[in-house]
Amino acid sequence: QLTKDGDMASAQTLINLALKEQETEPALREALRLAVTMQNFETGVKLAKQLVRWVDTAENNSDLAYCLYRCERLQDAQSAADDALKLDSNCENALLNRGIIANAQGDAVTAQRCFEKVTDIDPHNF
Repeated sequence: QLTKDGDMASAQTLINLALKEQETEPALREALRLAVTMQNFETGVKLAKQLVRWVDTAENNSDLAYCLYRCERLQDAQSAADDALKLDSNCENALLNRGIIANAQGDAVTAQRCFEKVTDIDPHNF
């Protein structure tokens, strides 16, 4: 709702409330989406960590991995992606993130394996 109106001040207010842990899980998710949209990945890391603490799911860990990757924290990003895949080895976002991270680390074999698994799960993904 906030982004439909393009109200950046309201978006920042929601992000700030979420960072103070004064929001619900859906509001945290929205704040994370807004932070990523605004390319504020350090804030995204903080919000994603809160979400993982709140609900430890593959998707939340995958979101954390993506934000860490965008902050060029590749080792931490790899760990978060691996955590996501431990929770759900078929989580497409986690597989994609793990592949992208592996590629950035120069591990073409792991990257290829992750991307192949994504296309096995959903041939229309790429």
